[in-house]
Amino acid sequence: ASFDGDPFVWLTEKKLDEMAGKHPSDYLRRIEYIARVINKPDYARFDPKAKTLALIREDISTDESFVKTVVELSRDGGRWVVGDCYRLDDTKAKLMNAEIRFARVG
Repeated sequence: ASFDGDPFVWLTEKKLDEMAGKHPSDYLRRIEYIARVINKPDYARFDPKAKTLALIREDISTDESFVKTVVELSRDGGRWVVGDCYRLDDTKAKLMNAEIRFARVG
């Protein structure tokens, strides 16, 4: 999968409602961060079985540790749709990377 130019990704109404329900005070900030991960990922991996594209971004948190955030995209017809968004701990990263390697982006 490749994004040329500006990626166009859908955030469904169902996903938006879910995010607003779980994080009412900061869901708009989360949406902005999802866009940042999609536009400037550090790593990516495509899972052909699940047909998902995981985009990973590393940032430095307020306590100056590295934090990896994953935005999973899936295909819905001809469009990419935001699925999950979560923090990636070292254990899960090793499991995911053992199954399908992450590729450095850029």
